Amino acid sequence: MEPLQSWRSIGVSLVEQIESLAPYEVDEWIANWRIHNLPLTELSRALWYFIICPRVRENADLVYQRVDMGRSLLSIHNSTPVTGWAVVSHLIKRSLTIFSGERIRNLLRSGGEGDLRTAWQAGSLRSAEWHTDRQIRLFGIHSVLASTLPPAMPQPVPTFLPSLWTVSARLGQWWPPIGETPDFRLATRSHAQWMTSPYRVTVLPPPSESASIRAWEPVQYVIDTIQEFPRTPEMSGNLLACYGPDSAGLLMSRIAHCTSELSNRRLTALLLEVMAHLLQVSPVIRDMDQLSKHLVAVSDWLWMSRLAGSAHDERAAIWGAWGWFLAAALAFLAPGSGAVIRLSPGLAEDGDEQELWQAYTEGNQQSAITLANKIGDVDQLWQDVEDEALVSSSPAPLRCVWTFKPWLVEKPFASPWVPAPVRIMVEESRRMARDGAE
Repeated sequence: MEPLQSWRSIGVSLVEQIESLAPYEVDEWIANWRIHNLPLTELSRALWYFIICPRVRENADLVYQRVDMGRSLLSIHNSTPVTGWAVVSHLIKRSLTIFSGERIRNLLRSGGEGDLRTAWQAGSLRSAEWHTDRQIRLFGIHSVLASTLPPAMPQPVPTFLPSLWTVSARLGQWWPPIGETPDFRLATRSHAQWMTSPYRVTVLPPPSESASIRAWEPVQYVIDTIQEFPRTPEMSGNLLACYGPDSAGLLMSRIAHCTSELSNRRLTALLLEVMAHLLQVSPVIRDMDQLSKHLVAVSDWLWMSRLAGSAHDERAAIWGAWGWFLAAALAFLAPGSGAVIRLSPGLAEDGDEQELWQAYTEGNQQSAITLANKIGDVDQLWQDVEDEALVSSSPAPLRCVWTFKPWLVEKPFASPWVPAPVRIMVEESRRMARDGAE
């Protein structure tokens, strides 16, 4: 780097240097840059650009890997520098191992006729890229996100796209793009491919709402409805088998008997509360990796629903998220008679947080959940939970944190959400220790 050169001007060079590294060279390379006072944010920015660049060989698993890495990059900005540098070092090594395929260079010249929606529906990758680039330059990132909602994208069905869009949007708002291509290039390509995919499923329509049932405790009512729903062996672990009119659709209809008087905001809040409670009380969680992917994508879809052009479209998107979540609950949460844990935020007593982390270290799930409920959502505890999830060997705890984190500032029911990720952290820690011992 030249003495008078700006950090922002070396972004392309940083990406090329990352690409040329071998995994065993990463630590020494980072140590050299830290001697030159390379800002962690600039290295994170270059790393994200390297991660998000489309590759010649792509698949859905690579997209999930990118989304997980994006959430890690989002999380380290509130963590300590020591944690941040360690996480970035790990991500560089991992990305060099995973994204070994050749990058698809940006060779766009023109986009052809039509608009972004037409390009998506036709599955035209180059045209979709061109129109997205043009729309972002003219109208901003949120105009592209709004294009993914009804009627442009009338199917909020199981897919990685909501998480890919939202992670790209959050990181794109922090950093200017490196070079000519915004972070949304990969999301645009994935969207165009999904629109023409043979694996798309028929969307569950929003249910007919009424107020025929007076649910004094709506969270308890919904949880009881989910846990009492009869399930077949074929539904276990099979999301698509649970996403149909006779399963998730039927559950939606039962829940809709008491929702007509709820505003869009309260219907969203109810879903988030049910998600948090079920993560605490479900007797068995099957395949936490898959469940956590779907929970955070449902939360991302709820966030995107607020960009809908009307309250009616927003409500349809919220019900789409409900259907998706109910299918995930039927597939990955065992039925049971668990009762809602009564949450009282209150004030933490001296030593409570220390006891919580001691229970976590010992793998004492029930004590950890009880203490987390007792302490409530104190800012520092939430940040500690996120930091711990950030360095977990499993991606599920951090996904669980990001299921609820975007909603921390507007919790209408004022219930603490810390116990949900705490349970997942304990459960995944146990699993990793068990699997490592075998």
